[in-house]
Amino acid sequence: MKTMILPLSGSNQIIDVVASDIRVTVKRRKEPPLSSDALSQQQSKIEIWGKIEKLNIAGNECGVSGENYALEETEPLFFEQSDYIVSAKSLKNKPLYFEHANKHIREAITTVDDDEPNRLTGVINFGNDVGYSNLIFYDSFGNRLLIEIEVFPSKLSYKDDYELIRNDINEMVEGAVIDFINSTYSLGTTCESRTNVPAIFFTLINQLFDKYYRATKVIMQSPTHKLLKKHTVVPSHKLKQTDSKTILWLEKHPEQISCNNGKKMFNRALGVQKTITYDTTENQLVKFMFINTVKQLLKFKRMYLASFKEPDKMADSMVVERIDDMVSKISVQLKNPIFSDISRLKDVNTMSLVFQMAPGYRELYRYFELIQRGISFSGEIFSFSVKETSTLYEYWCFIKLVDIMKRKYTLLDDGGNIIKTSRKGITVTISKDSKSRVRFLDTNTGDVFELIYNPGEYPSDTAKQIPDTVLKLTKRVGVEGKKAEFQYVFDAKYKVEMNPDEHYPDNEKKPGPKVEDINTMHRYRDAIVVKDGNISEKLMFGAYVLFPYPNDEEEYRSHQFCKSIDTVNIGGLPFMPGKTKIAEELLTKLVGESDASAYDKAILPRGIEEKLEKVDWTREDVLVGSLGSREQWKECFNKKYYYVPVGSMDENYHQIDYIAIYHSKKLFGEDAGVSYYGEVIETAVVPRKEINDLGGRTNPSAMCYKFTIKKWVRLNSKIEFEKDWVYRPRYSNFFLLHNSKSTFELFNIRTEADYRLVYELRRIRDNLRVQDNARELFVKINDTVSVYNDELYIRIYNSGRELFRIKTSSFVKTPSIVFEGLRKYIT
Repeated sequence: MKTMILPLSGSNQIIDVVASDIRVTVKRRKEPPLSSDALSQQQSKIEIWGKIEKLNIAGNECGVSGENYALEETEPLFFEQSDYIVSAKSLKNKPLYFEHANKHIREAITTVDDDEPNRLTGVINFGNDVGYSNLIFYDSFGNRLLIEIEVFPSKLSYKDDYELIRNDINEMVEGAVIDFINSTYSLGTTCESRTNVPAIFFTLINQLFDKYYRATKVIMQSPTHKLLKKHTVVPSHKLKQTDSKTILWLEKHPEQISCNNGKKMFNRALGVQKTITYDTTENQLVKFMFINTVKQLLKFKRMYLASFKEPDKMADSMVVERIDDMVSKISVQLKNPIFSDISRLKDVNTMSLVFQMAPGYRELYRYFELIQRGISFSGEIFSFSVKETSTLYEYWCFIKLVDIMKRKYTLLDDGGNIIKTSRKGITVTISKDSKSRVRFLDTNTGDVFELIYNPGEYPSDTAKQIPDTVLKLTKRVGVEGKKAEFQYVFDAKYKVEMNPDEHYPDNEKKPGPKVEDINTMHRYRDAIVVKDGNISEKLMFGAYVLFPYPNDEEEYRSHQFCKSIDTVNIGGLPFMPGKTKIAEELLTKLVGESDASAYDKAILPRGIEEKLEKVDWTREDVLVGSLGSREQWKECFNKKYYYVPVGSMDENYHQIDYIAIYHSKKLFGEDAGVSYYGEVIETAVVPRKEINDLGGRTNPSAMCYKFTIKKWVRLNSKIEFEKDWVYRPRYSNFFLLHNSKSTFELFNIRTEADYRLVYELRRIRDNLRVQDNARELFVKINDTVSVYNDELYIRIYNSGRELFRIKTSSFVKTPSIVFEGLRKYIT
């Protein structure tokens, strides 16, 4: 292995090579965009094919003159989104040509002018493509110079990231295929629909071999077997075991039976010998799998070595050693004596219970099937290269979000399967060219939500907006059970800001998402709207950048773009294999919080003012009155009025805008509760006898308030009664009239904090009871647990013992966050 080449400071020349009578120089237009310890620890390779006369890399002379091939290791020299000046010249003055797989790069290198076809020049930029790239120069006389370089993303360990992402996808795919094999045990023809791509076979077996081999060891410790019986005629003194066939044989051969002193004896009889054999269908299949795997490994090794001009120098020794190690381990198992007598596998149509249930056999079959069938990715997700790692990262982000949700919630509809499994193989269908949608159910609340990849263009008053992934939640709003949608953007960006001092405000020192990506999240949240007449209603309640944070995930919690999620619902989330905890917590919070919390966390969405901020909690504009008889209600309903004795009104009586009618259990049975209300259009004080002649306990001459009602209106959802106790008028407000489930809520919720607390509690326990309490809000969760709010503190008690308290002001400021702390004491 060659010594690492370090670039000379101040040198813009990256490559200067003379080979095959062609000279090529590559210079960078400016210094590398970023440099860091993490980047300098990575290794890059530059490979040269051609008859080399001179090679200078990054200002360092390489002693490879006279060689036909050179491999030099360097620090990363080529980066995405950077310009490089390429010059080439034929030393024989022959017309020179340039080839590259990328059309834009190929067309960027042209002749200097028509009079000098032997000279090429141009500026190339690799865009977002990272990984290996071949620059090929040749003339019409067969001289050829090939330079293979490696393009790196800025400040990201893309090789490590790529492997982590690919391995994580493989694990999710493996889980999907095992689920499929668990649900069907049809074996079919063993070699049908197998992958013919050796790279896929090796990639899969390389990852799964340790599990595959552990399964073989389990089988060897306790192989399945069966008992064989062999019948032979033997002398009586050698007869050890008999069965029913022995009796039948003696009946047919009575001459072998004799009597001696009244006892029956026999000279010879049919005996049975029992032996154990391992020649079972299951072991035949195991032997077949071993032999088949070894053959494919050796075939791949031959093809791999044959792909190099000089295998000893160019082939990766670690790949060859890995193949030899796998072959050796399987061959040792094949030499086990039990396989010596196992015959060749014959066609079988169904799997036995051994492969459904037996330890070792079950696992071996699963991994063999996965390795043999391979994986097909119709959305180009698995090209087995490191090109466009950013695209792979985008795909992985969506698949991982789905995987997280599947572990927490009930899958309703997988949108035709993101990962499809069948007897023909496994297919990942996600693609940038089509929408992928997966629906889930939260069984705790009954809410349905969905993750959508590539949702398409969203409407906007400005430019069209196209986010990567959208979480769409449908929540029950208010006690009427209406549905409302809350949408959040999750945008994958394979970028990290490693120079926070230059780009972040407020002295933030830790790396994080790019500022321009955070600004994009602001645009998504504020620009995506839907028209309702002349009013534009915002659809997005939050927007988050998913990015490959390079440091420890926990340290990111103090980052300004993590804290901003709690304040403005916009920020960045670390998201890489093994670094998904913060994102998982946010997903759980978004799905679990109430619609009120969703509104509260949003910035300026239409509706928040209507729901809470416009409520004047000091104003009691609704009078709730009772009835003395069913006839009284019929009279008041038909003639659109209601009356109350002046003496029964509160001393602090103020202007009443609405009358709500309480139907008692005694008079109305199952219809008890508050179902009707009406707007007051006139109030008068008149004697009782001038109102109606229904009689009753009231003195006919007693003065009463008579309220003329515009129209009696039925509530969309009845307010259930709590005991039969509304004898005197009570007061509430119009908001609670439409947003209470019980009369105790109607009369005991006095502030926004009370309402929010009850609403959040009801999200996790629908049968809670708000108790009548004149001093403070009192919510009974069950027979032992209760919650109080006195506008200073929210307190939780269990059997009279205080478990938890927090300031009410903290809950009002960030209700969803504080409620997560309350939840564990309640549930």
